[in-house]
Amino acid sequence: MKKLFVLILLACLLNACSEQQQTEKMAESLAASDLFQVPKVLIGATLGGVPLPDHTIVRQMDASSVQLQLPEKIFIYAKNDSGELYSSNDVCYTCTCSGSSGCDVLYYQGSFACSECKGGSCTGKRTNCGNIQRSSITDGEFVFVDFSQGVQFVNNNTNTNRFYAATDLFFEIPEVQQAINELHKKYYGKVTINDEDIKNTRLVALNLYGVLVGYPLPQTASIQDAPVPVSDVSCNCQSGDSGCKYKKAFGGVSRCESNGCTSCQMRVKDAQQ
Repeated sequence: MKKLFVLILLACLLNACSEQQQTEKMAESLAASDLFQVPKVLIGATLGGVPLPDHTIVRQMDASSVQLQLPEKIFIYAKNDSGELYSSNDVCYTCTCSGSSGCDVLYYQGSFACSECKGGSCTGKRTNCGNIQRSSITDGEFVFVDFSQGVQFVNNNTNTNRFYAATDLFFEIPEVQQAINELHKKYYGKVTINDEDIKNTRLVALNLYGVLVGYPLPQTASIQDAPVPVSDVSCNCQSGDSGCKYKKAFGGVSRCESNGCTSCQMRVKDAQQ
């Protein structure tokens, strides 16, 4: 009788232990699922190291691909394989396995990633959401443009934390060129300016459709319709080797060029971050 009691007690303990281990495994699985689950709306996220617009809506195409629907009046600009500039209000992120199995899209600490796959490596890339009218954008340069922000000088009360960095591609956009020409006409009295025109100027921070650039404002210019601009604008190397410096772009407007920097950003002294 005593042996039977011991056997029953041992069976109960083993069963309890097994249930506890199973519960712990389920908890770990649920925790991992919550940790890497792609949210429906993005806040503070990035795509390829570039800040994604807040309130971007995520649509799960399938396990390996998501569509990122940008907010109204915000567009991604890129070039197709023929070198033609185009814009879109959405962009996709797709995970592809080099082996026989597939892999899933994951999301961790504001960035997209891919799960492991059997028989190969899994790579995540920007894609064109299957639109056959435009070529792949996975390897090319891209930039976000927020037309809702308009064109305005930056002052110390401006939050510059989520501004996009200017690229050479940005200055090829017709709307950007038109906005710069309108500024030149207002402050210089002409559309086309040269190096002589910008000798006696002060470089000020300009929010050009959500992209931070430096505008050569004449010393004598009086700004009536905008806050006093910040004149202390600098290029800072956030990571990598030194070499982050100003580069003149379309119309004498300046941007920060990376050179040896991994991350090169324009910063406004004393502005809100």
